[in-house]
Amino acid sequence: MLLVASYFKVVETGGEATAFQIIADKVTYAGKDIERVVRYMSNNYLPINNTTLRELAENYQAVTGLLVDVGPVTIYPFWIHIINTGVNHYAGTKYCKITEAGTGKWRYNFEDLDEERGEHPDYDYNEPRLLVEKLAGVLRITIEEYEGSYHSDIYYSSQLIKGFVGGSERNHVGDIILVDENLTSGIPIYVRDPNGTAQYFSTVELIA
Repeated sequence: MLLVASYFKVVETGGEATAFQIIADKVTYAGKDIERVVRYMSNNYLPINNTTLRELAENYQAVTGLLVDVGPVTIYPFWIHIINTGVNHYAGTKYCKITEAGTGKWRYNFEDLDEERGEHPDYDYNEPRLLVEKLAGVLRITIEEYEGSYHSDIYYSSQLIKGFVGGSERNHVGDIILVDENLTSGIPIYVRDPNGTAQYFSTVELIA
């Protein structure tokens, strides 16, 4: 009986692994296919703007049943890693609201709670709130606010620019960071399954 029970446990575990792989493959395939379509649009001078990218995302979401964000067209590659949950939230998705704050200035405002984890984001976009100013070849980032209880690491592309930000103690609020400007003409693509099992993120650079 013990051997039989162990056998069924192995079968069950194997089935879960197979199901996860199927989901991961589906997410990755959709992400790479969106990259292909965006490059096709660019190479053939088809209109690429926030409206066409939103329609592209909606079409893929309807066909695949996945959650899809594409765009906006011009974006700096900021993202946060929420230490408490292990989730990453990227600029260009619904978890980051980008607004102009003046000439050469933007606010990148993040939400750290995640719907796919069963959490209930309030979308007040202040975990953290970043002021980004474009100077001569560099970006000056000011951490203006962090009102959540979680802690997050802040990244610019692959560079960690400030760790363990926020929390009840409001770590690093008010800090200013300078980084070299490197990517301002990319289209972010973010695909994930509704249960948060797998996700795919990339940025398609537009060739001028």
